[in-house]
Amino acid sequence: MALCQVLPSACYLTRGCRTVKDLRVLLVDDDEDSCKLIQEYLKDFCEIEDTNIVVEYITKFNLALEYLEARKIDLLILDVRIGDIDDDLEVDDEAGRKTLKAIQENLFVPVIFHTGLPRVVEDLASNLIRVVPRENDSPKKLLTEIESLLKTGLPALNRAIIKHTEKVQRSYMWGFVNENWPEFEQIQDRNELAHLLARRLAISFSFENVGEIETGLGESGTQASEANQAHSMRYYVLPPISIDPQTCDLYRDETGLYWVLLTPSCDMVMREKNGRSSCSADYFMFAGCASLTEQTEYAELKEHFDSNPLTEDFKTYEDLSGKHKKLAVRLRKFLLNNPEKRQKGRYFFLPKAWRIPDLIVDFQNVKAIPLEEVFSPDSKLERIASVDSPFRESLISRFNSFFGRIGTPDLDVEIILRRLISMTSQ
Repeated sequence: MALCQVLPSACYLTRGCRTVKDLRVLLVDDDEDSCKLIQEYLKDFCEIEDTNIVVEYITKFNLALEYLEARKIDLLILDVRIGDIDDDLEVDDEAGRKTLKAIQENLFVPVIFHTGLPRVVEDLASNLIRVVPRENDSPKKLLTEIESLLKTGLPALNRAIIKHTEKVQRSYMWGFVNENWPEFEQIQDRNELAHLLARRLAISFSFENVGEIETGLGESGTQASEANQAHSMRYYVLPPISIDPQTCDLYRDETGLYWVLLTPSCDMVMREKNGRSSCSADYFMFAGCASLTEQTEYAELKEHFDSNPLTEDFKTYEDLSGKHKKLAVRLRKFLLNNPEKRQKGRYFFLPKAWRIPDLIVDFQNVKAIPLEEVFSPDSKLERIASVDSPFRESLISRFNSFFGRIGTPDLDVEIILRRLISMTSQ
């Protein structure tokens, strides 16, 4: 499997894709000459400003997973075939597929198949699995695919998550567990420690601490949010983790409309009874969601800003003036669930994130759907995401307050005000 040496005159990895410093690449190919050629090519001709590509290689496919688990590898370049027909060696055209399957079952790393048999693995090609035919210009194509995978930001994100997890676990073991081990030794149920560590890790990934991971992304990450501010993606768990429906799961119907599930989670736990699954709720209650773009507050702001474009950038609504500011303040209040000239407590804003648009939950637009229609294989409702804590609790609290409110006659405060004022003049 000789590799033709075609060296481009310029590096194809640009500054825009510098998402991982000290990029670590692993080559898995039984042709050592090919490995050395690619290794030297990437080392000598792809030196990026502030980036160091470290290329390692192994010639044994069965050692790939062990090697990946022992080292922090950001990208894998994988051959397909073991052996060479011309040298009368035993040939296995499935070696690359088998190696990929083992890796996918144990860890994550983007993969580039670099092979003279692209047809064998072309069905595996995806966003994170690339196939580069072994041809005269394959070094150039390899660089193009490496750049493309780096631009996804996933190698940097993967490294940041692993680093964060190891830091939390290391700190917890050397700190809390080490200091309190005599007490742990007395505990009969050893699973308690597992629960404590798992809970600690889970909390460390809560929205208050995501900023540490964002910071670890360097140039590819966003600036960490302030402690009292939340990125819109932190509102959701995508896709939902639980198999059973949960309160505040977000659904989309066949027409593209969104609905929030309001039924308490305890009423939706599926249990086996008389050979069939059922739960205590016969109907599931949903609140309809309208698009923010359909709301008057947004439509009037857009119309005015389109007709009167801003001449300067602004950071907050306070930098605006005149009608621009007035309309921005009005929309801002709506987004903070305190709209002007609307029924109080009726609405709840859900921000745009990934495929979810900006939505306004309307607690007056409520409907009940039979259990069978929700769980039917032909259900017209698709479960998209779960609204995460504490936004889930906030939404339910607002819904309960809206429907649980008790109407009372308005107090005649004028009489009381006159009485209090008269007391001051005596």
